[in-house]
Amino acid sequence: MTFLPIVERELRVASRRRSTYWMRSLVALLATVLGVFLYAASVRLPQRLIAQYTFLGLSVLALIYCLLSGRRFTADCLSGEKREGTLGLLFLTDLKGYDVVFGKLAATSLRGFYGSGAWSWCW
Repeated sequence: MTFLPIVERELRVASRRRSTYWMRSLVALLATVLGVFLYAASVRLPQRLIAQYTFLGLSVLALIYCLLSGRRFTADCLSGEKREGTLGLLFLTDLKGYDVVFGKLAATSLRGFYGSGAWSWCW
């Protein structure tokens, strides 16, 4: 039996969505604009401090984004499954509750993970 089978399926589905590509592009654009703003705001500081402040600011924003988006998207996904009446169908199989929750968490957190990966592409 596959460990966390829903994770594998949900990740495949999420990776093929067009919104995944656009989310990465949007976050990369936002990080570039924010980096340029932080650079312009601290142009009179030494270069070492500019780099340190820019990296720290972007890292903190990426962490906050990932922590909040994964939880929000998972709750939305599970409540949508319940509204549509398909959540009960998952429990007709031999899946456990943690399989379903971790599978949905992995799939919906993919947007946050890809978004945080886009931060590093900008620099």
